[in-house]
Amino acid sequence: NYYGGRTFLMYSVLPMITLQAEYEGMNVQYYNPVERRNQRMWIGSPLLGGAYTQPLGGRYTRAVHMTLLYNLNYQNQLNPYTGRNISPYSSPFVFRITFL
Repeated sequence: NYYGGRTFLMYSVLPMITLQAEYEGMNVQYYNPVERRNQRMWIGSPLLGGAYTQPLGGRYTRAVHMTLLYNLNYQNQLNPYTGRNISPYSSPFVFRITFL
């Protein structure tokens, strides 16, 4: 189970293209082999990237917003006991699709 929050800034370069900077704080669970139990830790992820918005013109869905971000802190989000990555993402690249 993961929980947390994020804040972001977006700058529109063109009507359908935006640049995005985001900071995401997540509370993640990892295994402690010394105490043989799961523990929790807060990790911070500064993310940079861009987004493309494709207008649809529908009544309920007006556009599809596709975002690609890069996690600048991915290599440092490690389990302190095993050295394995504990990020909720399997890659430093984060891809999101949002229906507006």
